[in-house]
Amino acid sequence: MNYLISPFLKMFDFSGRTRRKDFWLSSILMNVILFAVVLIISLFRMAFASESVGEFGSETLFTIIMFICILPCMIAGLSLSVRRLHDVGKSGLYLFVSVIPFIGSIWLFILYLTPGNFGPNEYGEDPKN
Repeated sequence: MNYLISPFLKMFDFSGRTRRKDFWLSSILMNVILFAVVLIISLFRMAFASESVGEFGSETLFTIIMFICILPCMIAGLSLSVRRLHDVGKSGLYLFVSVIPFIGSIWLFILYLTPGNFGPNEYGEDPKN
């Protein structure tokens, strides 16, 4: 449960470091929960679809609900990724490497898999201690 809740508690904390284990377990749990929420909302939308809901159409209401569900997960995932990059001694700006087609995503994936620096680095203390 700690791996699911801690990214949301540190949602706006882009400083410090995150271990590989914490990063991967939190990322997987967030994505599974997010997928479940999206699936449930989609099923409710299909089951109770109507032409309109008040001033908004059903599509607009669905979009607003999805945005409210997805935004906290995106911010928590972003801060988790930045802290993971800090653990390997890289700046959070390395996330922009992912815009390079194909190679950027692979490089970022390799950085996520790389063991963190032992001992303190410029981004903080070793999270294993």
